[in-house]
Amino acid sequence: GLSREQKLKCSTLMLGNPNTQTMRYDPRLDIYSNTKIPNNILQRMDWTLIIRDIPDKTRDDAKFDRFVDSLKTASMKGDKKEKFDKDHYPVAFVKHYIQYARDSFHPDMTKSPEALAVMKRWYSRYRKLNIRVPKDDKERESFTKEDEIPAADLRRVGAFIRLAEACARGHFREVVSISDAKEAELIIE
Repeated sequence: GLSREQKLKCSTLMLGNPNTQTMRYDPRLDIYSNTKIPNNILQRMDWTLIIRDIPDKTRDDAKFDRFVDSLKTASMKGDKKEKFDKDHYPVAFVKHYIQYARDSFHPDMTKSPEALAVMKRWYSRYRKLNIRVPKDDKERESFTKEDEIPAADLRRVGAFIRLAEACARGHFREVVSISDAKEAELIIE
């Protein structure tokens, strides 16, 4: 096929609800069976994050309290000026922080042999794993070991690099550190 490098600055956020008879995510099924998102689209994603809403009293109470607090804050009409508190920064501050980091810091992962070693170790470990991604229910029945694909490919390596460099940029660093690479590894896993 035809292959060429393209300089694109874009990101995609895809959200999907379970597309099953019960409309609930079934952890026993693969992601295609749960969402019906085609395999060729799933393979283009740098990373896939599955968030399940599992009842837990402590977390549910914390989510409820946070939601109610946000409603109280939104309904206050007096002082409209955003203030710093111990846990949150105003949105305007965060926007300026991100813009400054984007404009001022351009980390390079290739300058850190330690970070590259973390990435190579991750890549080697994930190349040993295989994923079954059948296109449809009919193909699922006739799936064999030869139809499996490696869990990591060069697209995932590119995602790893972008995440590690973004972490370094967020810490105002020009070189990706080991901690940035480990953070990227945690996100991808």
